[in-house]
Amino acid sequence: MDIVYTYYTYEVDKSGDNIVIDVDALELASYGRIQEQVFDANCIACHGGSTQVAGKLNLTRDKSYAALVDVEAPLSPDKKKYVDPGNPNNSYLPEILEDNDYHKDMFNSTGKQEVLALIKTWIQEDAPDN
Repeated sequence: MDIVYTYYTYEVDKSGDNIVIDVDALELASYGRIQEQVFDANCIACHGGSTQVAGKLNLTRDKSYAALVDVEAPLSPDKKKYVDPGNPNNSYLPEILEDNDYHKDMFNSTGKQEVLALIKTWIQEDAPDN
């Protein structure tokens, strides 16, 4: 299954019979993209933009990767890691974004599913720091 994200705009030459998109240039599930389009845009006001850091999770650009990957989430009742590389179903980050009352209104219903798909795909791809 291929996932296409609406976050990205790509100029396409429609003059021929074929449309070619350089997938490597898209970086569909990169950490840099998650940082910019999810954490910077929606999360750092509570998770790093003030003197208090909600849930003891700092999601600012210079701290987020180290705070998430292979780190046990202190609020996880199952002692899950925020991000368990290669295991999105065993990672707390998608769970807390999907099922937590504090985050339920953070994205509109379509946007939330796109954000979750982006994060889960990145985790499934072993959560590289790219």
